[in-house]
Amino acid sequence: MIENLEVNGNIVIEASNVTLKNIKLNSDTPWHAIYVTEGATGFTLMDSEIDGGGTTVNGVLGDGTFLRNNIHNVDNGINVTGASLIQDNYIHSLQGGPDAHYDGIEINGGSDIQILHNTVVNDHAQTSAIMLDNYFSGLSNIKVDGNYLVGGGYTVYLDDRFGGGTVDDASISITNNQIGGGYAGDFALYGNTPVMSGNVDVTIGKSIHLD
Repeated sequence: MIENLEVNGNIVIEASNVTLKNIKLNSDTPWHAIYVTEGATGFTLMDSEIDGGGTTVNGVLGDGTFLRNNIHNVDNGINVTGASLIQDNYIHSLQGGPDAHYDGIEINGGSDIQILHNTVVNDHAQTSAIMLDNYFSGLSNIKVDGNYLVGGGYTVYLDDRFGGGTVDDASISITNNQIGGGYAGDFALYGNTPVMSGNVDVTIGKSIHLD
């Protein structure tokens, strides 16, 4: 375990079973504040802060376990493509350059992903708090539960219009979330029918029912 450090720059994880705890990372990279390379399994980031300085694209790119982190001043908070647990994080104050597409949590393909009890605030009128799409591969076995999700163009996307693979919407659940503030609405599902229940629109305080 590596803990109790302040780091200026970026961090690249190339070994397996690395844990970072209570790290303050001030990023000066244009791409990824933390990059978990392919094959570096078992990574954990917990109780840490990432400040992207308004110039870093991804707070985190890669897979792993992400617990109780404060991620801000980045284009995208956490960007994963494989099995991951994203729980109790605060992702907010997204910032980037003129070409930024803001996503609090971004999944461009992946399976076996849990997104639980996070607070994600996108103050911009474009893209999302959570983006699920099949840009690089299919989507399956994804759970989005108990989060507070605000803002973006649509707050939550489930987009199967790319060629990366099949979206198994029956294995994707979006439940018990507080959702609202999307410029165009709460959801952009593009005809997909994930399992949905218990979601509440925070702007009106009522349950969300999609026809």
